[in-house]
Amino acid sequence: MDLHTDLADLLAVPSFYKDANCRGTNQDDFFPERGSSTVIAKKICSECKVQKQCLEYAVERKERFGIWGGKSERERRAIRRERRNSEKKAKWLYICLLYTSDAADEEDSVDLGGR
Repeated sequence: MDLHTDLADLLAVPSFYKDANCRGTNQDDFFPERGSSTVIAKKICSECKVQKQCLEYAVERKERFGIWGGKSERERRAIRRERRNSEKKAKWLYICLLYTSDAADEEDSVDLGGR
């Protein structure tokens, strides 16, 4: 193991970071003061081959600060909210399908009085 790997393990640096475009850049661009521009960080992210992994990492960990995968904390919150809403819709759809399927099965088994 080399020094970088040892430090990465110690600091819990994500494995994709070694391939990230932001590696070696000014990290202040990725953690701007409130109200400051995020244009530079988002430009770097937009051209990065690990952008999706980076974004997913931040969304899953509920990272509260900085630009990750080209998204701000507010944008990542919106992604999490949309995912929760999609999961809720999928659960309701599943329940509705089960209910209508059960109701259709019951109708098929009802004696319609010789019809």
